[in-house]
Amino acid sequence: MPVKDYPIENITALFEVTEVHTHFPQYSEYFHTLINSQDARMCKTKLARGKGYTSGASCITSILMNDTEARVNLDTGAFCTCVSKDYLQAILRGWKNNILPIEGVQFSSSSNHMYPLGILDTNIVFPHPAGSVRMKTEIVVMDKCTSQYIIL
Repeated sequence: MPVKDYPIENITALFEVTEVHTHFPQYSEYFHTLINSQDARMCKTKLARGKGYTSGASCITSILMNDTEARVNLDTGAFCTCVSKDYLQAILRGWKNNILPIEGVQFSSSSNHMYPLGILDTNIVFPHPAGSVRMKTEIVVMDKCTSQYIIL
């Protein structure tokens, strides 16, 4: 069966947009059965003029790592997944027994040199009521790093 090319003007997308007058995220009831992404409701927050930079306040969420809750920063620009040794010690005792060596790599953040101690090979879980996501990941453990979360 040959594939047909359709002109772009024949493609339609229907989005329901709710615009609200507040500076906080909005939650609304939507009683329509979701069939596909074209039926998805989009909520946007109306920000005061000059406050657009506040719309993405935080990308920090909670995960489970070896049955322990941990905070993670979802950083799309991160070179690798890393964590400070102090935060890792607080959430995962005995991590030094499972660390893999790392050699020949230099890391820096905001012009500060970071010192890798090794790689922790572990499983993490993003919990969600509709179905959790489990990932096997390698996390670079850093010395002299001040973050109080895992950078993913």
